[in-house]
Order: sequence, then C-alpha cells, then structure tokens
Amino acid sequence: MKPAEVFFSPVEGAEPEASILRKIAKVFDAAGLDKTFSTGGLVAVKVTFGERGQKTHLGPGYAKTVVDAIKSGKGKPFVVDTNTLYVGSRSNAVDHLQLAHDHGFSTEYLGAPVLIGDGLRGESVFIAETGSRLCKQAMLCGVARATDSIIAISHMTGHLGTGFACAIKNIGMGFAARGGKLAQHSGFLPQVAKSKCRKCGECAAWCPADAISCGPDGASLANIDESRCIGCGECLAVCPHHAIKIAWDESTANLQKKMAEYCKAVVAPKAGRVGFINVLVRITKDCDCMAGPEKPIVPDIGVLASTDCVAVDKASVDLIIERAKRDVFKEAWPDIDHTVQLKYAAEIGLGRINYRLVTL
Repeated sequence: MKPAEVFFSPVEGAEPEASILRKIAKVFDAAGLDKTFSTGGLVAVKVTFGERGQKTHLGPGYAKTVVDAIKSGKGKPFVVDTNTLYVGSRSNAVDHLQLAHDHGFSTEYLGAPVLIGDGLRGESVFIAETGSRLCKQAMLCGVARATDSIIAISHMTGHLGTGFACAIKNIGMGFAARGGKLAQHSGFLPQVAKSKCRKCGECAAWCPADAISCGPDGASLANIDESRCIGCGECLAVCPHHAIKIAWDESTANLQKKMAEYCKAVVAPKAGRVGFINVLVRITKDCDCMAGPEKPIVPDIGVLASTDCVAVDKASVDLIIERAKRDVFKEAWPDIDHTVQLKYAAEIGLGRINYRLVTL
C-alpha cells in the first residue's frame, strides 16, 4: 500500500508562538486540508481547552489559525470539545465554556463559535454501529455526526493509560459521549496501596462513579468498590501521595484498541473530510487534563499535518524518539506498550502506519 503523506515543519529552539502559528498555516496548506470541507460546510475544529491551572496546553492562537484558514476556504468553522468523564471544571458545558473563555477561547478572539459537543450534561448522544471487535457500538457526541467535516488540532503528550496521546485519542476519546468514555475505560481498574494512603479523600472527591470511600472526614483508608469502578483512572492522576496503583495488564492494551475503534467510528463516515494537525511543542509526561505544572520531557520539535491519523501519530512518535535518542514515552510509562494503538488502528483500517515525511 502506498505510504501516507505527512507534512512536517520543524521548530527550532525556543521559537516564538507567532512563528509556530505561521507553520501551522503552512502544513495546513501543504497537506491539502482545505479539500476536507466544501463551501458553506460546517467544520468542527477539535481542540482541548486545557484543565484549570494547566499551563502547557495549546493556546487559542492555534485554533484561530485553523479557523482563519477554514474561513479563507469558505467553510463555516466552530471550535469544539466534549465534557470530561471526571468531576472538575470541564464536566458540564457551563463550567467548560467558562473555562474555555478564561483560557482565551472566546468567540470574539477566534472569530468562530465555541461549542461543547455532547450538550449541557452529556445528553447529546448518538449510537453508531461499528462492526468492531471490542466495541460493537460507539456512543458518540451529537456533533460527531452533525458536523460536515473535522480538523483535529492535537497536542502530543504522554498519557497514564495509553503511553502517549495525540490525534487518535483526540478524536476517539474526544468525540465520545460520556457513556463512550466509560466504555473505553472499562476494565482499567485501580488499587489502593494501603501503606501510602493518607486518608485525604482526594480520590473519593474526584471519582465520577462514587466508587471510592474514605470514611467520614477521611477517618479510614481509601477503599475502591470494584463493582462500581468504571476504570477511568482519575484517582491515579489526582492522588497526591501516589497511593493509587494500576495492575497493568492487557486492559491498557484494550483501552488503546477501544480508542482506535472509537476514532474509526467518527472518521470512517466522513472519508476525505477529516484532517489532522499534530503539535509537538511543550511535550509533557502527562496529558493536558492534568492541572499541575509539568516540565517538557523533550525539546520542541515542530508541527505536522495529514489526512491520515495513524500516519501522523506514527510520524510524531518517531520524530520524538529520534530527537530524544530514546523512547521517552516508554521511559515515562514503562508498563505500557504505546505502539498498540498504532498497530491496531492500522489493522482495523483506520489509517496507514507507513508514511512519507515531507519536510517543509
């Protein structure tokens, strides 16, 4: 099979954002992303607005650059994300939109509306029949079906459940309704290391399934009810004492595979109408859902664009490993085989793992 084309514009050193944004426009044009939408077509610009207190997510300038390019092509862009599974500042559309505005994603600045794709409390859902092995049906947000085209702007980071997160996750998890997020995480069960628990109750406060008890006012050690646990992994992320552990087994592989199946459920009905831009700057160990400050694990590398999400993610991983001269994602998450999502995505026909890198 002919390799997919991935267009790459390098970033040199501590390059100012204005220069990087010009390179976003360059790879957009080179990859022919203007051909993914038609005159008057509704184009979802899929982003992540960043968690409150999070400093390394992509700012609104990236979305505005893509919005401007779509408007130049006579498309009708809107900027979108979906509500989170966990409790926090993005778990409903009111708080989520306020956060987006606070982070600079305003209609006035972007020149396009900002929407939450699954509704006020996650009620805008449709069920897609997938024919996939693990997820026979996909519970997707309403926007995933209603929009004519999609341009995904994905920030490459590490991830506690999948090793790395970029285009496949941005679409597969990012366009899933809350039930779809639950379905992807099922089987990913955490455990409490009793010797490290300090009874602070942070894990119980964040648990979206009320599956964790910590006794009244933290009177007893945290306990996870496995019959109620949905496997979202939020307790692992928020515990300040590192008392929550994951029994890493094939469930992390299944999480990656389900994510790829959900991504295919979104993009397959829109063949030729989806484009991907990966941004390899401020690459951190954890994803942009983490609120705390983090240092990059590798220097800034550049921006990539393609109409193939598997190829663009594979190229992104390869460039990072080449620059770091080691697998920084394996180093950060040694028990996760992050190649699973790429290999499986190619296996199910989501995209091509073979690519030709075109450096601009």
